[in-house]
Amino acid sequence: MSDKLYDVWFSAMLINRPDIFNKLIEKYKTSENAFNSFTDEDLLNLPDKQKVNMLRKDLKQAEKIILRCEKEEIAIINQNDDFYPNLLKYTDMPPIVLYAKGDFKKLKLPKVTVIGSRKHNQEGISNARWFSEALSDAGLQIVAGFAEGIEANINKTVLSTVVILPCGINITYPAVHFRLKNSILQSGGLFITEYPFGIRAYKENFIFRNRLLAGISDATVFVQCGAKSGTSHTFNWTALYGRDAYVIPGSINSEFYKGSNRYIKEGGILVTCPEDILIDYFSKYPELLNENLDFNNRQVNLPEVDEKVLESFECEEKVILKALSGKILHIDEIIKETNISVTNVSVCLVNLELLDVIEKCEGNRYKIK
Repeated sequence: MSDKLYDVWFSAMLINRPDIFNKLIEKYKTSENAFNSFTDEDLLNLPDKQKVNMLRKDLKQAEKIILRCEKEEIAIINQNDDFYPNLLKYTDMPPIVLYAKGDFKKLKLPKVTVIGSRKHNQEGISNARWFSEALSDAGLQIVAGFAEGIEANINKTVLSTVVILPCGINITYPAVHFRLKNSILQSGGLFITEYPFGIRAYKENFIFRNRLLAGISDATVFVQCGAKSGTSHTFNWTALYGRDAYVIPGSINSEFYKGSNRYIKEGGILVTCPEDILIDYFSKYPELLNENLDFNNRQVNLPEVDEKVLESFECEEKVILKALSGKILHIDEIIKETNISVTNVSVCLVNLELLDVIEKCEGNRYKIK
């Protein structure tokens, strides 16, 4: 009988306890041997009710899960499978199996995880789109969560993402992302989870899922993270696994960046453009990545200036508005692009803000309103 049957059984019995399964494999070598040979002494750290349930050794639930997976075209990827992500094998708690809906061949590609907080502002959305689009165009597979906010924008921008869920593969959480889930699958994306059918998105599952976000990729990009963001767990996992944590900085006065700026203080790598990340990836995957790309292109659905509106402005204001069209630029970048003096740029920006034509964002950046 296939080892996958026993792997599925253990995945259903040992929710959030893959450490016990991995100890059993170390002792009994295969999941079939572990199933046939384990005793209550191997389950000392489990509650009595769970021990009793496991000692019954009833395979019916596992058989039903496999049949449903076959019916709904969900792949079951165990630790011996060629598509099981290699980097996960080198973590302290590799998942027993991965349930995968979509193009599971993406698991063989070089990956980068991109995440952020639910609470965000427009600058966070802009950077999420800019970084995820540029990294994807370079040939990297984007991995993300599925929460509202920054992660929703990452998924909407790339679509062909690998999404890691904190619940069963049959559950859409949050429910408002039902259409987004279908769009991702139709665009060649992939949903994976270590949880069997029916397991809800409980709070502890998010914390546990975050180890997979950190463990599946060479690096994680933290786009915009507040002080109490769940991304702190992912940041801790990256440190534990020795993976790179790239962090986009923000204003020290902004609540949206309290977590991000703390991550930098604690060893995260400060980045200000996708190239900062790709330099490291090019050295690891030179044959797979596309180096001939303009990663500084920030035109990611930002407002553009109306030509008719330009007619009513002074010469230098027109030049600045044209420079900001479809972009979000730091004041230093505006000065560089327009060749206008620091004093005049500052005066023009104040005037344009007062006229409600442009908007000042975090980090002394500006965009068309």
